[in-house]
Amino acid sequence: ALALAREHSPQTPFIFVSGTIGEAYAIRALQNGATDYVLKANLMRLPVAVERALRDARADAERLESRRALLASEAGLRRAQAMAGLANVVTGKDGVIESFSESLPQMLGVSARSIPGSMRGWLQLVHPEDRARFRSGMIEAGRTGLRFELEYRIRHADGSWVRIKQVSEPL
Repeated sequence: ALALAREHSPQTPFIFVSGTIGEAYAIRALQNGATDYVLKANLMRLPVAVERALRDARADAERLESRRALLASEAGLRRAQAMAGLANVVTGKDGVIESFSESLPQMLGVSARSIPGSMRGWLQLVHPEDRARFRSGMIEAGRTGLRFELEYRIRHADGSWVRIKQVSEPL
């Protein structure tokens, strides 16, 4: 019965009510997805078990819906960034690149694993004429913690230079 219920309606709570279920069977049922079990000799526990199962099922549904909304929002952001030629990079205080958007490797014509792991590595991609300005701007931003904008050129995988307008802002 439990296997059929899980197959047809996996989100619906399933509570065993039995007068003969042993502890080993009850544990196996819970491991296989049952929500709870109640012995017929203790039916006063059934309303509490049902209320808890329904409350948990509602909470699970809300978490699932929130997760779906977040994934849809992230997908929309990725599409918008790609369409607008935008990317984002998150770095730690030490300059280590913690994460970056999927659009960044596309903008540079490289694979994600080719993105440098730190701003020091990023500096090596910056046009030689722009490096001093880039470096001093990053140091100043790190020192003050203030938002700043900087335009510079960075090397694309095909050898050309891509103009970047970087806006850095502390999180």
